[in-house]
Amino acid sequence: EVELERSELVELLDRALGMLPQESREVLIERYVRDSPHAEIARKLGLTGPAVAKRIERGRLRLKQVLSTYMLRDSMRFGLERSLYDDWDETDIWCPVCGRRHLLARFVGGELWLVCTPCESLVATLPVSHYSNGGSPELFRGIRGYRAANDRLDELHWQQNGRGVAGQGQSCLRCGREMHYRIGYELPSRDHYAALWCDTCRNGYWCFKPCSLLLASPESLEFRREHPRVRLLPEREVEAGGVPALFTGYESLTGCARLEGVFVRDTFEPIAIHVTPGS
Repeated sequence: EVELERSELVELLDRALGMLPQESREVLIERYVRDSPHAEIARKLGLTGPAVAKRIERGRLRLKQVLSTYMLRDSMRFGLERSLYDDWDETDIWCPVCGRRHLLARFVGGELWLVCTPCESLVATLPVSHYSNGGSPELFRGIRGYRAANDRLDELHWQQNGRGVAGQGQSCLRCGREMHYRIGYELPSRDHYAALWCDTCRNGYWCFKPCSLLLASPESLEFRREHPRVRLLPEREVEAGGVPALFTGYESLTGCARLEGVFVRDTFEPIAIHVTPGS
């Protein structure tokens, strides 16, 4: 039984590693599977020692992210959830999905990472931008505290995507080819998302949902100051102005207030954002 459990754990970690970017996967395999010292990894991958250490740390965090979201139920079978976030800081920012727990946070290599500790709503609906890495040292220059850093990220998110993703793109970090957004949906929730995708490298980058775009809107900033504890409403397809659209929203857990948004389904362009005050 012990041997069977060990083989199942190895299979779980192997699947989790397969979901990581190649650069993260190869450095973790070198360090923890082949037990290579940092100097040997640096020589083999053509990196400096500090670059290897940073890539290992970021790879470990990405692996934790996969195990605590997409593979949460399997992780819980082996008791892994107890150690996934033991070195993170608890913030005073409520999870915008379940509204029951505060987000955990870390700065890693100048990037802000935010997660909600494992809850059922996280697995299917947590806006990707709120448990994924984002930003840069320049973006957070002069910023103190996780809340201020998160607000800065939301401002940037709205500046870049507040008019939708039609025609938007950027160069692939690997091959330099132009990438554009694709609209897809998750299973089983069927929540829609926009993702930058490189057809040459077959690799995805920045990804977000209408609910995270709504959360980054100017209307949301004032709404969340008055109603810090909210929960995410189910996304649903609607028709607005004769075009297929997506409805998403948040409701206050301490009153009747709501923040609701309607976005064009194929571009995520905002059609309407409405705040219903609490009575």
